[in-house]
Amino acid sequence: MNYLRVYCNLIRKAEKRGYTKKRAKEQGLYVEGHHIFPVSIFGKNKRIVYLTAREHYIAHALLEKICISRYGLKHQRTHKMIWAHVMMIGKNKFVKEIYYNSYLYESARLRISEIKATDETKKKMSKHRKKSKWWNNGQETKFCEKCPGPEWKRGRPGINVGRKYSQETIEKMRIKATGRKCSERVKKQRSVENKNKIWWNNGTENRFSKECPGFGWIKGRGTYWNDGNYNKLHIKCPGEGWVRGITKTT
Repeated sequence: MNYLRVYCNLIRKAEKRGYTKKRAKEQGLYVEGHHIFPVSIFGKNKRIVYLTAREHYIAHALLEKICISRYGLKHQRTHKMIWAHVMMIGKNKFVKEIYYNSYLYESARLRISEIKATDETKKKMSKHRKKSKWWNNGQETKFCEKCPGPEWKRGRPGINVGRKYSQETIEKMRIKATGRKCSERVKKQRSVENKNKIWWNNGTENRFSKECPGFGWIKGRGTYWNDGNYNKLHIKCPGEGWVRGITKTT
C-alpha cells in the first residue's frame, strides 16, 4: 500500500472541506487541528488542517507507516512518529467519536519496546530536564525552561495545597504522625530547611519560623487543651480540669 498517497488524499479531502473550529462547532461537529508537516520533524509551521477525531488518529497511524517505509525503524524521525501515534490514545478520552484501532496501537507499542534511545538522544533529554523547572498557576502545572506567563510561579504544588483543615483534623494528623520514622535523606533535608527555625504560638495556632511572626506571638509550641467545653492552645496546662486534646465547643 502507498501510505503517502493515502495520507495526501486524506489531507486534500480535509482542505477541500475547509473546516475551522468555529465553523465545525456551528454544525455540531468535533474537529482537531493537525499539522500537515509534523512539528517534531519539520519545525514550527502554519500548515494546519482540521480533521475529525477518527481522521486525526488515522493520519498519525499513516505518518508512522510512511516513516518506517522511508527511513527504517531505527531512524529518529520514525521514533517520533511512533510516539506521536501512541500518544493519540487517551488524548481525547471525553470525546465519544474518537477512533482507535487496537491492532495498530498494539503493533506501535511493540515497536516502541524494541526502540533503544541513542546516546545523543539521552544527552538531549538530560539537558532538557536539567534546564526545565516545574511551574504552576494554582490550577495546573507545566515542566518547561521559561515561566509560561505572569500568573505562573515556581514549584509543583501538592494535592493538598490550599485545603483548610479543622483544628480537630490537625490534632488527629499530629497524633498519627507521632513516632513515624523518616529516612536519613529526609532527615538531612529537613535539617537544612529547618536550621535556625523555632516554634512560636499566639494562643490559637503554632508557627515554625526563624523570626517572630508578629505582635502577640511568644516562643514555644503550644498544645491543645480542653475543659470539656472550650479548646485552648497553651504550652502548659491552663489549670485544673483541663486535659490534652480538642473537643467540640458548645
